[in-house]
Formats: sequence, structure tokens, C-alpha cells
Amino acid sequence: MKNSILHRFYLHGYSGNALPVWFRRIAARSQIHRAWLSGFDGNFTESGIAYGTANPYNGIDLNRRAAKAPRLT
Repeated sequence: MKNSILHRFYLHGYSGNALPVWFRRIAARSQIHRAWLSGFDGNFTESGIAYGTANPYNGIDLNRRAAKAPRLT
């Protein structure tokens, strides 16, 4: 039963539906919130291979920022 509830929250997020802010604050860091967020971000597993967001930092080029960072010697 618990898995079916979490799956419904996952599918709710996967279909692009946002949860109300008041509910997200109450459910923060819970399994329900994590299931919804995984769906909302488009994360899924198929044949043991996890798929999801390629760049979680949304537009920040990590290689460019690393090139500008000073080297410690």
C-alpha cells in the first residue's frame, strides 16, 4: 500500500503537476516529497539503469567554472 501511494505521488510529479507550497513545506524531506520531486524532475529507472537530469545545476557550465578557479599548489 505504501508503494502505491508513493507511486501516485511520483506520477503526479511526472505529469508536471506541482504540489501546493504549504503541502511541500509540511512534507519536506519525507518519502512522499522525494517521490514527487523525482517524478517532477523526470528521474526514472529502466532495466537497472537510472535516468534523470544530466545537469542538476540548470545552466551552469561546471567545466568553465573549474577552469577559472585558481589552482592550489
